Amino acid sequence: MSGWKDEKLGNLVRFRAGTGFPKHLQGAMAGELPFAKVSDMNRSGNEITLGDAENYISYEQAKSLKAYIHRPGAIAFAKIGVALTSNRRRRIVRPLVLDNNMMSAEPLEEKLDPKFSYFLLSTIDFNEVSAGSALPYLTISGLSDIDVFLPPLAEQREIAAILGALDDKIEVNRKTAATLEAMARALYRSWFVDFDPVWAKLEGRAPTHMDPAIAALFPDSFGDDGLPEGWEWLDLAEFYDVLETGKRPKGGIQDTPEGVPSIGAESIKNIGVFDYAKTKRIPRDFFETMRKGRLSDGDILVYKDGGKPGELRPAVTYVSEGFPFEEACINEHVFRVRLSSELGQHFGFLALSSKSCMDQMRELATGVAQPGLNQSAMNALSFVRPDRPEILISFNALVKPLLDGCNVKANESRTLATLRDSLLPRLMSGELRVGEAREQIEEVA
Repeated sequence: MSGWKDEKLGNLVRFRAGTGFPKHLQGAMAGELPFAKVSDMNRSGNEITLGDAENYISYEQAKSLKAYIHRPGAIAFAKIGVALTSNRRRRIVRPLVLDNNMMSAEPLEEKLDPKFSYFLLSTIDFNEVSAGSALPYLTISGLSDIDVFLPPLAEQREIAAILGALDDKIEVNRKTAATLEAMARALYRSWFVDFDPVWAKLEGRAPTHMDPAIAALFPDSFGDDGLPEGWEWLDLAEFYDVLETGKRPKGGIQDTPEGVPSIGAESIKNIGVFDYAKTKRIPRDFFETMRKGRLSDGDILVYKDGGKPGELRPAVTYVSEGFPFEEACINEHVFRVRLSSELGQHFGFLALSSKSCMDQMRELATGVAQPGLNQSAMNALSFVRPDRPEILISFNALVKPLLDGCNVKANESRTLATLRDSLLPRLMSGELRVGEAREQIEEVA
C-alpha cells in the first residue's frame, strides 16, 4: 500500500465544540442558520448529511451567543451521553450551529480530503476513547490521540468517489420517494380535502389532470354540510377488518440476533423510512405463538402512545414490497390496521396520516405522563367518504404505484447501504483496492 501512513486524528482535523441553546431562542422553524441538536440527526433528509434542523436562529443571534458557525464539509457527531455510543456521523452541507451536546471535525484539506473524512470518521469507534462511566463523553484530547491509517490524497479522493456514489444514489432514492409520496398526498388533498373536481364541475369547468370517466363520478354540487353532495363523514370503526397491537416476550426483548424483527414505536416514522440500527428481535418460537401483531404486506402501522408529557406525537407508516422486512411483528406500542376492501389500504394510509386525522389523534389521546391512543380513540377517528365506490377504486389504482414505489426505493437504498457498509472498512484499511470495489458495485448495479 504505497504511500499509506500512520497518523494521529488530531493532525488531520480541527475539532469545534457546540454552543448552549437558550430556551428563549428555541422554536423558530425557519431562519438563516439551522441550530442542530442530536435529535436532528434523525430528521428525514439528515441520514447522511446535516443541513436541516427543528430550530433556526439568525446570524445576529449566533453572534450574541458567541456561537461557532460550523462550515460545510465538517463532520458533526454527538459528544455526550447515550447518543455518542451510536457512532453516528453527519456531513455538514450548509453553515449551521451545533448545540453543546455535539461537536464537529473540520478536515485540514492539505492532508485530508473533506469527502473522505466523513467515511474515515465513520469507521472509528468513539466509544473506545470516551471518558466517564454513568455519562460517557468525548474530549478533544482523547479524539486527537486516535490512530488512523491514511492513504495519499489521490487515493483518498478515489475511495471517497466510490463510496460517495453509493451515498448519492441513496440520496436520489430518498428524494424520489419523497416526490412519490408528495404526489400521492397532493392527489388525496385535491380529491378529499379541497374537492377540486367538484368545484371545477360546479363552475362549469372540466376537472384538470383527470380522466373524463373518473371526473364523471364526482358530483357537481355541495350539500348543506359543505361536503360534496352525497358524501359524508364516517368513523373508522365502521370500516376496519383488523385493529390490533402486538406484544413482546415476558421480561422484554433480549439480544436475539437470529430472531424475528419486532417493530416498535421508535421505528414508526413515515412511509419508506426505517432505522435498521434500532432493530430489535424476538425469538422465533415466541413469534410462532403470536395470534396478533404479525405483519402482512400492505399493513398500516400507527404509533399509539408516547411523545412528550401531555402531548401525543402520532406517526403513521405503510409497509409493502417486503419493506422494511419480509417477516416481522409489532409490539404493544403499535397498532396494525387493515381496512375494508371498500376503502383500501392506500386510501386508508393517506387518510390516517392526513392533517385531519393527526389532529384528531392528538385530541383523542388519553393520559398525561404518557398520552396515547386506545382502541376507542381509533374507532372514533373520522374521515370523508365519497358516495361512489368507483371513486375510491380509481383513487387507489392511481396512488398504489406511488406509495409502493416509496418502499421499492427504500429497499434499493437498503441494498446499497449494506454494500457501502461492507466496502467501507475494507477500503479504509487498505484490504480492498478501489478497482476491486468498483467491480463489486457493478455487480449489484
